[in-house]
Amino acid sequence: MATVTSNKSKQAVGSILPIMAKAKIHTWQPRIKLFASMALSVLSNSIPVWSLRYLDVLERVQLNFLKRVLLVPSNTPDAIVRLETGRVKFAHSDYRNERYDESFTQYALLSELGYEAAQSNAAFMLDRGEVPMFTTHESLVRALLFWGRAAAQGYSAAQVKLGDYYYYGLGTPVDFEMAATHYRLASDQQHNAQAMFNLGYMHERGLGMEQDMHLAKRLYDRAADTSSDAKVPVALALLKLNVLFGVESIHEEMYQIK
Repeated sequence: MATVTSNKSKQAVGSILPIMAKAKIHTWQPRIKLFASMALSVLSNSIPVWSLRYLDVLERVQLNFLKRVLLVPSNTPDAIVRLETGRVKFAHSDYRNERYDESFTQYALLSELGYEAAQSNAAFMLDRGEVPMFTTHESLVRALLFWGRAAAQGYSAAQVKLGDYYYYGLGTPVDFEMAATHYRLASDQQHNAQAMFNLGYMHERGLGMEQDMHLAKRLYDRAADTSSDAKVPVALALLKLNVLFGVESIHEEMYQIK
């Protein structure tokens, strides 16, 4: 099935090139724009757009595209950079002008090339429900994928987002242990204050792990030390913990009296 679909997508994208070659557009920026627009239309009708693993088909025809469509020799040192710069430019422009499907498609293409910013932007759009071609549930499922790609490249905010998705069950079943894993990665490896706070809360409540209010306090303190923005929420969390510690102490004293 994958081979048949892949061949179909290659043929679909390849069919764009002869049309583009005949287009009377003599500068490379509009050619990139037209190519992206046509690719969106063709892929939408030939293969499931949500099958992001097939979007790399566009990358496989990239050098041919550079030579035949942009009129740039494929061995030119800045040829690839020129194409990708154009994609980023038009993705931002489309987003500002609320052409969200087109913007998302270009970010998705850049994501396949490994651009963390594009992966984060694609995830952000899906997270906000700004890609009309997908339902709310489909958007969240795909956002989880893009957040994962960005997190794998060391973007701590994406790692926290992964934790949030598993914590709240967005695009995936609720999984507190997975949520804690991502928060812990962002906390330990990337020193993310939000991740520390979230992990502290999970320890406080015993969500996906044994309840440990002392460890929760240490994590809250670390969050406050890491970021000044965390000081107010941490102060409130510590106030609540102190109340809980007080209640626990009273219960222990009452038990000893008995």
